[in-house]
Amino acid sequence: MSIVVLGALVLFAMLIGAVAFQTQIARNQLALDRTERAVTAARNRYDVLRRERAELRSPNRLAVEAKRLGMSPAQSGDFMTIDPSVVASVMASASGLPDSVGAPGQSSLDQFGDVKAVTGDVP
Repeated sequence: MSIVVLGALVLFAMLIGAVAFQTQIARNQLALDRTERAVTAARNRYDVLRRERAELRSPNRLAVEAKRLGMSPAQSGDFMTIDPSVVASVMASASGLPDSVGAPGQSSLDQFGDVKAVTGDVP
């Protein structure tokens, strides 16, 4: 009789353990679903921002904005030669400024590379 009771207790404990394990799996699945939804929303937001940025930087939009501000297209696209003494005097007058003043900004390709470094192969 004691073996039957002991067996029943072991079986009951195993069933309770299985229920607890299934509950933990369900809880983790819910957390995973929330994370996947957040990642999808962030990717969609990133795509929207990239599209808006492309629209803002489009040549047609820039031309419309320039016209609105009273600018007009250049009559010629010729390059000018600058006397080396003028270049030297500008460099001398700007030598007291911090290096970050004349540093070129990060290109959009570099920005894309930074994002891809974080996201990996994800589109």
